[in-house]
Amino acid sequence: MNTDKKIQTTQFIAPKADNDTQSQDAEFDELVTLAAGGDRRAVGAIAVALGPSLLKEARTVLKGLENEAEDVLQDFLLFLLERRAPFNRANGPAMQWMHRMVRTIAHQRRRERGGMTRIAGD
Repeated sequence: MNTDKKIQTTQFIAPKADNDTQSQDAEFDELVTLAAGGDRRAVGAIAVALGPSLLKEARTVLKGLENEAEDVLQDFLLFLLERRAPFNRANGPAMQWMHRMVRTIAHQRRRERGGMTRIAGD
C-alpha cells in the first residue's frame, strides 16, 4: 500500500497593474476623485504635491498677469473643496484634468481682466 499522499495546493495571485505607473495613476485618480468630492486632506495633498506645477500652468496662461496665478490656483482648490469641479476618469487622466481646469480658470481670469489674448496651443 502506498502511503505517499500528494497534496494539491492552489495558488491565488492577486491581479496586478501592467506596471507601477498604471498603479500610481489609479491611486492618483482616486486621490483627485476624493479631492473633487470635497475631501480636505486630499485637496491639501494635491496643493502640496502639485501646487508648483499648477501655478506654473496658470502663469503660462496669464502671461502679463502673472500676479493673478496664485488666485487661480486658490480658485481651483476652492472648486475642489466646494465640489464644483467633479472629476470623471472617462474624460482623461487626473493630471490632465487638473491642468485643464487651471487653464480654464486662468483664461476666465484673463477675460475678466480684459486680456483676451490666447496662448498658442490652447
